Amino acid sequence: MKQILFILFFMPFASVSVVAQSNIKNLANKAALDIAIQNNEKVVVFFAAEWCDYCKDFLPKVEELTLIHQEVIFFKINYDENIDFFEKEGIKATPTTVLYKNGSKVDQMVIIETPPLKEKLDHF
Repeated sequence: MKQILFILFFMPFASVSVVAQSNIKNLANKAALDIAIQNNEKVVVFFAAEWCDYCKDFLPKVEELTLIHQEVIFFKINYDENIDFFEKEGIKATPTTVLYKNGSKVDQMVIIETPPLKEKLDHF
């Protein structure tokens, strides 16, 4: 009986929290981006905005690609926190996807579906 009371007493305080872990890491600014592309052989960066509906739809689809291409490190950088940097990089639309290999930019594209990115990653 004591065990049942114990369980009933603590049951409301027990909770299970399931938080999805994203394989797309956030970058705070240009300095973080520079470190990321210098320290990793293959990097994909998504220049996105929180308010961009295309970005909201596209990034979850990319999560699937992160599982297939585990040799690539995926990042995203937020427009609203880095407006000047977006302008200096010539990013005029979101989501813009940039691929870096061995510290150098090798491709840049504005896409909202994963097949073009998957094709690039397959030959990256």
